[in-house]
Parts: sequence; C-alpha cells; structure tokens
Amino acid sequence: MEEGLALIGPEDIVLTQFTHVQGVVGYYLENKVYLWDSQPEELLCRILEDKYGTMDKEGLERCLEDGAKVWFIGNRNSDLLKEWEQAGIHMREHPEFMLEIYWVSPYELTLEESGAAAYDG
Repeated sequence: MEEGLALIGPEDIVLTQFTHVQGVVGYYLENKVYLWDSQPEELLCRILEDKYGTMDKEGLERCLEDGAKVWFIGNRNSDLLKEWEQAGIHMREHPEFMLEIYWVSPYELTLEESGAAAYDG
C-alpha cells in the first residue's frame, strides 16, 4: 500500500469514486481528497474539516488545464476511465495495490496523450 500512495505528492489532487475509498485514502494522505460528482460523507467532513470535497468533469478539466497533477484512485473496471478517455482525458495506470480491504489502481490523469497509456479495460 505504501508504494502505491507514495506516488502521490503533497500538492497533488486526489480523486476517488466511492465514499469509503475517499475516507481511507484521506486517512493515509495529507492531501485534500475529492469524490467524483457526489457529496462526501458528512461525518468525515465534520471530523476533518477542509479534507474532503467533490469534483465534477468541469472541475477536473480546469485542474488539468491549470497544470495540476491529478490522481484517480479507483477500480480498473470503472466506467469513469472509459468516459474520461472519450472526453480527451488520458491516464497512466500504475500497479494495483491493496488499500485496507479494497483493491485499487492509481491513475495519473492528464490532457496530454504522450506519456499516458490508453485505458484498455
């Protein structure tokens, strides 16, 4: 698990698809952790203020256009990967790892096609 999360720098943006993964990732990282197009758990937000947020397609594109390094921590079978690829958001998949009880893969998201490996899910 440490190797997978070690890829993520302290200034990087972290995005997850499920609240339970968002909570676990937030426990291990200092970064703000965003939930894709949904509201984070209210209890988590009360316990750790300014730690959890939500992000939609426009927010993701804005972050990438501004040059931010964005990571998606999720399942390799996620429909989001196909959706993003069709929208021109490319990704580089890194080795899958066990995050507590969840198998997840870290994906580095980018608008640049070079250096990114197309998702072949």
